[in-house]
Amino acid sequence: MGRVRLEGYLDVPSDRMAAVAAALPEHIALTQAEPGCLEFSVTPSPDIIDRLMVAELFADRAAFEQHQARASASPWAQVTRGIVRHYTITDEDDAPRFSVTDVVRRRAVSEGQAGRTWLASLDQTLGSLEKDWGLTIGPALPGGTAAFVAEATTAEGDILVLKLPTPASTSGRREAAVLGIADGRGYARLLRHDPKSGAMLLERLGARLDSFDMPYERQVDALCATLLQAWGPVPGDFAGTTGAQKAGDLANTIERLWAELDEPCARASIDMALLYCRDRAAAWRPESAILAHGDPHPANLLSVPDSNPTQFKFIDPDGLAIEPAYDLGVVLRGRHEGIAGRRAHDFARGKARYLTSRTQVASEAIWQWGFVERVSTGLHLLEIGEDAEAAIFLTTADAIASTAD
Repeated sequence: MGRVRLEGYLDVPSDRMAAVAAALPEHIALTQAEPGCLEFSVTPSPDIIDRLMVAELFADRAAFEQHQARASASPWAQVTRGIVRHYTITDEDDAPRFSVTDVVRRRAVSEGQAGRTWLASLDQTLGSLEKDWGLTIGPALPGGTAAFVAEATTAEGDILVLKLPTPASTSGRREAAVLGIADGRGYARLLRHDPKSGAMLLERLGARLDSFDMPYERQVDALCATLLQAWGPVPGDFAGTTGAQKAGDLANTIERLWAELDEPCARASIDMALLYCRDRAAAWRPESAILAHGDPHPANLLSVPDSNPTQFKFIDPDGLAIEPAYDLGVVLRGRHEGIAGRRAHDFARGKARYLTSRTQVASEAIWQWGFVERVSTGLHLLEIGEDAEAAIFLTTADAIASTAD
């Protein structure tokens, strides 16, 4: 089924323009948030007074009809009732060759006009990459949240992975820079990079760590072993986030979300997290910083095909100039089992000491970053509507804070 495009205009009577203009921002926002909306704009004509130019593109006829049904029952329909539309609606018979998962589509739509343009031009962008890089790109793989990810076959028959991130998902990240610096050491090897589109051609890896049937402690061992390979010095010209900046950003986020979300965890947990943010900001020294992954959880660690025993490599680095303890704090934040009751704090501390035993990184720094990440992650999950998972993070944080000496 092909896409549906609408183009045209409506001439608004002068005495109704103020009411129409007041209702327009909500109408645009609600339409652009619809999963099937690829483009939507309503803008004043540059030539004719009181004329609004309309341009829409929907993923298919069903999405277009759902939009029409919603809009016809909305305040916008009431405000514009009786105003004649001059529209042309066209079915684009050729369905797009490439499509993204619903999760990626929603992410792109949430990024505003840049994200919708990214969706609408996906075929053109990927087609150009195929030509320039000598590839045949397959359909999108499942599992991504902020990028088109697919297998890509070279003219020689080698199978690689093509990643094309949504525009806003690259903000604050240095993924291509980190992968290029690592050159395959602890990370997927970056083979090509297009700075204009952000596209990356990567070596193909195997299954994610969290898909393996192994105890979580063994997963932690794999994460630690691969981090020790991946960590390296920070290049002198590296422009990524520093440890002091990361601590400050996390503190600001924690305070803001706790207030906005109506104080969903104990004040003691917030105070402890903010204290640790101040400690880690004060402890940051450029000479002790390493180039860190920034988000080394099991879903970002993939197996190396045909390795025996199984080896792993990281994908999707954020890229931070920070102390090694930060990455280990991210590993620590997701370890919830057994953290309850009167000894919750001491039990959780033991998990930080285990990470020290695997890496020789100071336990206190791991502990502080881990608690900060536990609180910030819980608040973020609550912000995006993942209430059940958020409760696990925040409940364990409260248990830790309430049993600390």
